[in-house]
Amino acid sequence: MPAVVQRKAVEFATLEWVDWFNNRRLLEPIGGIPPAEAEAHDFAQAERAALAACLGSRRARYQNYFTSSRSVRTLSILVLSSFGNVANSAAGW
Repeated sequence: MPAVVQRKAVEFATLEWVDWFNNRRLLEPIGGIPPAEAEAHDFAQAERAALAACLGSRRARYQNYFTSSRSVRTLSILVLSSFGNVANSAAGW
């Protein structure tokens, strides 16, 4: 066999082993799952945590807005006026 063919065979075998090592072997310290699966799980968990943090800050901002006395008065005036408009338009029928 020529040296080039042997070198390509060794390179291919090495790449196969690296693929197995990184993506398909079962790692006991992380629960008997492949490293690629564990990494995907970690990324998904971090993404969910970031999304929850983002939504949590928005929820807190809106909650603070709607619990201030001025905004509650404004909201109740808007609600009552909209009911008044509905009542007036219904009376006109």
